[in-house]
Amino acid sequence: MTDILADKATTESPTRVPARPPVAPMPICTGLPQGELRTWRLSAGQTLVLTGWKGHAWVTMEGDLGDYVLEPGSSLDFVGPGLLVLQALEAGVVYDWNHGA
Repeated sequence: MTDILADKATTESPTRVPARPPVAPMPICTGLPQGELRTWRLSAGQTLVLTGWKGHAWVTMEGDLGDYVLEPGSSLDFVGPGLLVLQALEAGVVYDWNHGA
């Protein structure tokens, strides 16, 4: 009986775990000059998350009555449809963005 178990153990292939797809680097903007604009056109239901790393930027979204200031360590989420605008309030603004789920 032990021979049968030993044979079975050597003939079965090990369970394979599928490889994880590579993670794309997060887009990042470094050193945005004062007054420089960045825009994103969001389709209906599309989400964009902005995260501040250095400096301050003014952010507004078409159809949203509010204006926002992106600060270091803060994140802002926006859902389309609409045009999203970010403007550096000082030199050297660093931020990143990603499309939310």
